[in-house]
Amino acid sequence: MQIFAFPNRQLIQLRGNDVAELLQRIFSQNIDLLDTQPAIYSCLFTPQGRYFFDFIIFKDGAEHYYIDTTRAQDLIDRLDMYKMRADVTSEILEDKKVYASFDSGDFSDPRSAALGYRLYDPPEGAEMISTDIWHKKRIALGIFDGERDAELERSTADELHIDKCNGIDWKKGCYIGQELTARMRYRKSGKKHLHIVEGENLPESGEKFGNAGVMRSKVGTIGLALLRDDDAKTLENVTVTTIKKEQ
Repeated sequence: MQIFAFPNRQLIQLRGNDVAELLQRIFSQNIDLLDTQPAIYSCLFTPQGRYFFDFIIFKDGAEHYYIDTTRAQDLIDRLDMYKMRADVTSEILEDKKVYASFDSGDFSDPRSAALGYRLYDPPEGAEMISTDIWHKKRIALGIFDGERDAELERSTADELHIDKCNGIDWKKGCYIGQELTARMRYRKSGKKHLHIVEGENLPESGEKFGNAGVMRSKVGTIGLALLRDDDAKTLENVTVTTIKKEQ
């Protein structure tokens, strides 16, 4: 079995009588979905509707919730701000690591089944292989990575296509940053978005791309670039794919 390791990701365990209510109040996805599916993908935005955290959430029976995320301690600190007197306790599980595999695992990645499976206890004899293989698949699917493709407290859900990887429930009601997130969707006011780009001489991550764009994550000849939608149609010597379909 071949697996990918994500050393920058950690697992947070949440316990207490008010966990579900807290997460439902502040996160972008409907926590109740965990009653009928093994995992969900969700975000925590700033009050101004900007990107702050994205993560995978799953449950252990009816008692514990788990969050698979980067910047785990920062997320715990933010949850502590919002929980007030709620019965919620958060802990980073230092003995757990985050892995993925295209072969099998604990559950299918909720962003897209094509991203394989998540797992937290690798089987004996598993072969560790380069995460570039996993990221190349992610990029080809048009799925952003928070560390590589988003600007903290600046990017919007619209430009990152968070709704297209099952990160937002538009019917669940209020959550932090909902007003701007919903407004940009319904007014279609966003002018810049991530696009899939392919070519032999792509810029390096962080470099300028086109007139007003910037290269985000890249593996070989494929990458994600933040481009003005109008500029995406005029780039030469590169194939640009607009991310449209929900994964």
